[in-house]
Amino acid sequence: MKPAIAHIINHTHWDREWFLTAVYTSRWIPRLIDRLGELAAANPDFRYLFDGQTLVLEDLAAVAPDYLPRATALIRSGNLTVGPYYCQPDWQLAGGELLLRNLLLGHEDVRRCGGAAGATGWLVDTFGHISQAPQLHRLFGLDAVYVWRGVPQLAPYFTWVGSDGSRLLAVDLFGGYRNLYGVTHAPAVAVRRLHAEVAKLQPHYPTPDIPLFDGYDLEDNPEDPLRFYAGAAGIDRALTLCEATPASFVAAIRRQALALPAIHGELNSGKYGGTFP
Repeated sequence: MKPAIAHIINHTHWDREWFLTAVYTSRWIPRLIDRLGELAAANPDFRYLFDGQTLVLEDLAAVAPDYLPRATALIRSGNLTVGPYYCQPDWQLAGGELLLRNLLLGHEDVRRCGGAAGATGWLVDTFGHISQAPQLHRLFGLDAVYVWRGVPQLAPYFTWVGSDGSRLLAVDLFGGYRNLYGVTHAPAVAVRRLHAEVAKLQPHYPTPDIPLFDGYDLEDNPEDPLRFYAGAAGIDRALTLCEATPASFVAAIRRQALALPAIHGELNSGKYGGTFP
C-alpha cells in the first residue's frame, strides 16, 4: 500500500421520515444517546455527527425530555455535532424563504445548546442541488459542504460556483457515506475491509488523505472504529488512521492548496448517484 491517511468520520444519516414517520423514528434516538455517552466515556476523543440537523433534538425532547440534557452535554463537550441545518429538506421542493429559515433556525439551535456553529455543510443524501446553494451557505458563514448525489464527475473535491458567483469547497462522497459502516460487528474481516476501501479510493485522491465514513441510515448503535483498530493486528504500516469530523477533514484538504475543478450551478446529474427527479 502507498502511504495513506484514513480520516474516519462517525455519523448517522437520520432519515426521520422516509419509510416511517418521526412518530416511530424518534423513539430510537434515546438508545443512540445512550450509546454515544458510553463511547465518549471510554474515549473522550470520540466524535460523532448527527446528520447535520438540529430537528432531532426536538424529536428527542418530544419522546424523552430527560435525555435532552445528556445530548446537550455531549454537544458541549465536542463529542456530538448537530447542525448547521434545522432539518434535511429536499432543496428542490422547498421555497427560498424556507431554505433560508432552515439555516437560520439550525444556527440558533446550535448556539442555544452550546455547540459550535462551524463552517461546514452536510448534504450527503440530498436528491439534487439548486444553483443557489453556495449563496445560501455563504450567507451563514459556511464555506465548505459535503455532497454526493447530483455531482456530474468523479472529482473528490471541487469548487462549487453558485448562480450569483458564490463559491464553496465541495467534498464529493462518490465512495458513499457508509463505506466503513459496521466494521466492529465483523471483526474477522475488519482489517481486510479497511485495506480494501483505501485501495479502492486511493487512485482517485490527489493526496494521501482519504475520508472513510462509519455510519448508515437511522443508525442507533454506533461504534468507535478508531479505538477498535488501535488494538487490531495486521494493519499496513503505510496506513495512518485518525479521528475526524467534516470540519477537520476540510481543514486538512485546505492545507494542501490544491488546484480544484469548478462546477457551476445545479448539481442534478444521475451519472454517479441517482437524483430521482
